[in-house]
Amino acid sequence: MASPMIRKCHSCGSPWEGEGRPGFKATCEPCGAFLHSCKNCRLHDPTAHNQCLSPTTDAVSDREGLNWCDEFDFRASDGPKEKTDPDAAKNAWDNLFDS
Repeated sequence: MASPMIRKCHSCGSPWEGEGRPGFKATCEPCGAFLHSCKNCRLHDPTAHNQCLSPTTDAVSDREGLNWCDEFDFRASDGPKEKTDPDAAKNAWDNLFDS
């Protein structure tokens, strides 16, 4: 079963439980970061022109600040990941050559 998609604050990672998209001035309750910002938008791409995948958006100088973009679509990500052992790969490599 696929994990549910969640929408999280770009700054602190807290989940946003609202419906639709956040209002222009909505902020993250735990950290106060603006939610309607480029960093939370699925169209934000640091490698694209104006750092946005939409060719019709205006340039935004503060990617973490609030913006008035009508094309904003909250970026969704997979739910919590299983915790992994940071040494697992090294241990597997070391054990590969044990006899």
